[in-house]
Amino acid sequence: STSAMAPRPETLTCCLSQAGIASAPLKANEVERVKSELRQRAKASSRAADSVSVDEVLHVLRPLVELLKQTAPDFTSAQVSSRQSFWRNAAEVTLGRAEGAAIFKRLLKDPGVIAAVDERLCLELAPAAGEGAKRRKVAEATPAPEAASSTHKGIMQRHATQMEALRRQCDQDEKMLLEKHQKAFEMRRLSYIEMMDTALGNLKLDQEKQMRWLKDHSRARTEALRSKQLGDFFSPVLHVTLGRGNVHVCQGFYELSPIHTRGWQPVYRKYKSRYFLYLSKQCWWISTESNMLMRQPRGLLHSGAVRLNDSPARPERATNWKVVGSGKKWESIDLKLDDLKEPKAEFVVVSMAGTELLRKSFQLHETVVTVKTTLSRTLKSSWNRPADFIRLCLGSQALSNAKELGRLTIGAGTPLQAVLIPINCKHCMVSLEKQWYPCCRCSNCHQYLCLECGARCRECDYCMANICNECAMDCDHLCCRCCAEESEYSEEDDGEFYY
Repeated sequence: STSAMAPRPETLTCCLSQAGIASAPLKANEVERVKSELRQRAKASSRAADSVSVDEVLHVLRPLVELLKQTAPDFTSAQVSSRQSFWRNAAEVTLGRAEGAAIFKRLLKDPGVIAAVDERLCLELAPAAGEGAKRRKVAEATPAPEAASSTHKGIMQRHATQMEALRRQCDQDEKMLLEKHQKAFEMRRLSYIEMMDTALGNLKLDQEKQMRWLKDHSRARTEALRSKQLGDFFSPVLHVTLGRGNVHVCQGFYELSPIHTRGWQPVYRKYKSRYFLYLSKQCWWISTESNMLMRQPRGLLHSGAVRLNDSPARPERATNWKVVGSGKKWESIDLKLDDLKEPKAEFVVVSMAGTELLRKSFQLHETVVTVKTTLSRTLKSSWNRPADFIRLCLGSQALSNAKELGRLTIGAGTPLQAVLIPINCKHCMVSLEKQWYPCCRCSNCHQYLCLECGARCRECDYCMANICNECAMDCDHLCCRCCAEESEYSEEDDGEFYY
């Protein structure tokens, strides 16, 4: 034939011209891209399977279809022989000697294969044919009216089942949410009730506290006003003293008691004690509170009969005082009542030798340590004697620092005796009385050192407290407090802590 005697084409343009198919000019880059894609597909298809089918040939030649859609829109109108000749020549040009190309070239020489390939590729190139194929596929996929009706019923039934399950789940969730909110509301209600009860209880306590404060304040104010009024007629403080050096529990300072005073008959109470001075049956008695409240003529001391008139009764004018003796008989006693214009008394402090060291007035609520402090300042300014070694005594009784002066069972003119304890240095035994103040005091043994020996003291490794050399060796250069703290966290041999 004439086509067989024609020269072999070398480009795709020559293939189209030899087949008699009109086409637009082909771009070199597009041609090279198509060749590369065809060779890659041929190589992959030949490796994937031992034998090649028509579908794989179509897969390899499909890039040519895309190129023909753009350059040769009238390709499908050409003759069948021309189209088949183009497919063979295009495969020869594009595949060349690539891997697997020989298989596809051999298949395209088969008349049955080339006819099937041409027919299917023309369907892809023809738009109308392609749309018809799509419509056929849709028609095949669309079910029959009877099948569609049954499918619709199944779908509606499935939807109804799902909606019923969803409705039940919603009802259950709503019930659980309602129970949760009800429980939370009940808890809030109980919490609110408890909070209100607590607030009410606190309010009642505050009211009671305020009422007690008002009551105490009003009582104190009433006592203050009454004391001020009674102070214009009666002595605020009396000092009871028994003569001839007698010491008695009734001796001491008595304050006017506005609460128990009735009319012109005053009642005095011993300073923070249980003894009272009151008038009963024209006699002054010193007795306990129970007898005072009943105004009974019973007690430890009583005076002679006094004359009562419209003027205020004054116990300092009473005479003929008697006290219960050893045989439970009334014995006469020299009792003196001193009128103090204010709650203050003069105290005298003497040394062991009888030398007066201090004479000063103090309030009755002040303590013994106030007297000692004042005395120490006086001694420092005169004798340079340290204040830490002063002891105050009343008779043979040593007084504690916290005892109030108003509670002393002391008569008028009775002095307090100061015991000045001399001290010596622990090491050199030098007396420290004439020094301004001991230079050092050991924190462990609490003994004093002179200026020279104190300069050689050691210091605690933790708190820097002064320690004498003997105590430092015993406690590993620690004071007693730091040593106790260290031993508290130390361990015994069995691994337990001891305290």
